Amino acid sequence: MTALFWTIMPAIARPFTEPVTDGLFTLGHLQTMDLPAGALAGKIVSSKKSSEIELPGILSILTDYTVLLALIIPILYILIGVVVGADQVAALSGGQNWIIWLIMQGIGFAAGVAVVLFGVRMFLAAMIPAFEGIANRLLPGTQPALDSPLFFQFSPTGVILGFLSCFAAMVVFTLVQVAIGMSVIIFPGPIFFFFDGALAGVFGDRHGGWVGAIVAGAIMGILIDVTALLLYPLQAGFFAGTGLNFGGGDYILWAPIYWILNLIGGSPVEGFGTYGVASIIIAAVVLATIFWLIRKQPKKTVEPAGLGD
Repeated sequence: MTALFWTIMPAIARPFTEPVTDGLFTLGHLQTMDLPAGALAGKIVSSKKSSEIELPGILSILTDYTVLLALIIPILYILIGVVVGADQVAALSGGQNWIIWLIMQGIGFAAGVAVVLFGVRMFLAAMIPAFEGIANRLLPGTQPALDSPLFFQFSPTGVILGFLSCFAAMVVFTLVQVAIGMSVIIFPGPIFFFFDGALAGVFGDRHGGWVGAIVAGAIMGILIDVTALLLYPLQAGFFAGTGLNFGGGDYILWAPIYWILNLIGGSPVEGFGTYGVASIIIAAVVLATIFWLIRKQPKKTVEPAGLGD
């Protein structure tokens, strides 16, 4: 199953990544659904790409993603700190003023993203030629399947818009669950809403502009939470009483297989009729959408953005 997963998912990703990377590499991580989410966003909305937006006067500095991130993340951290409570944040700040501490944490986050993108360029400069030297002799026509941050260079601003909208969508989903009194509540996971939202934002920006980046991130936020809900009954026995759950957007295609294997194993968990059938229906719809989007993929290539774009 694991071998099939890591063979099939990069193959699904390849039609979406080839126009962006010019066939140099594809995606090899548990975030394949981010790519069709971006393509789908482009079918829903259309706007200027983030790199094409021109802001007047001093506002033009906001086109630099590092500046934009350094402004947005501290504000987001402060809002979270207000919700959590000053006393709780102060316990983590080591005696420093809690607001100043959150601001510095946010700026540090922005700096970390800038370092990651700089490292991406260094990695690609060394990795791609080395792989091509091997592939051309042994496996002609193949591509390396690499991690999602390697795609962030193609739309740094899309990274920001995507992860923020993914986070917002997951928060709204959680509030809806609370409002309707669901017995299982899925909270936003930072790893998911940053990396999945960011990658969806990159491809959303490519297909539907800056609005597409926002829509793509929101799509992934909802898909990730729905997947976690569908998988929860299968994991309750492992994580009972811990508050933990396992998920990710890619597992929406594999959830039906997990449910069917559980049934074949002779010990179906409670809720198979509801969650198992829902998994099959949703996976079928998602897969059909992916194949439709693959047929619509353009062949135009996109150059990587500069570090300050």
